[in-house]
Amino acid sequence: WVSSEEEMGSNRTHISRLGRLVLALVGMWLTFVSVSVHAGVAPLAVDPVQKRQVLDGHVEVIFDRTQGLDFEAVEGRSDWTAVGPRPYVKGLDRGVVWFRMRIRNSSSQPVDRLLQISAGLVDEMTVWVTDESGAVQRFEAGENVALADRVVENFFPLFPVRLDPGEEVLVHARLVDEGTMNVGISLSDR
Repeated sequence: WVSSEEEMGSNRTHISRLGRLVLALVGMWLTFVSVSVHAGVAPLAVDPVQKRQVLDGHVEVIFDRTQGLDFEAVEGRSDWTAVGPRPYVKGLDRGVVWFRMRIRNSSSQPVDRLLQISAGLVDEMTVWVTDESGAVQRFEAGENVALADRVVENFFPLFPVRLDPGEEVLVHARLVDEGTMNVGISLSDR
């Protein structure tokens, strides 16, 4: 089969257009994947009237098998995974569980809440609450911390969260336990 130069030129133009179209589609797909991966989950909008709100669907997780990551290392990571509309469950895998969640006060009044991480039997738990100015509060809880040494003296790990009108805070939590974990996270009245 022999083609004339005119037919070959037409085929090249067709192939060139098709190549550009495929390249454009791949570029759009990569942009979509990149945006969706880095977008994270939506913040929990605090309802000042509700006594308790569950953060299911608003939490991301990193499971650190190396057990070597610190707060500064996880802050900038992009490999957070959405937990989804349920509590997080960890099996007997050895590692450190890191959670990240954003909480927003869209109301016109300040809101004081307690963040409760239901895993009362976790060996170690550290929570960092970062406000919009970048100020960080750090709290400790877990079986290895005496009740008198906790910010809220309670068996369950409770951490204060204050939100001014329109403010959003970023919360990181580090949980360590050799056993299994079933971790539900909620925000409640004081």
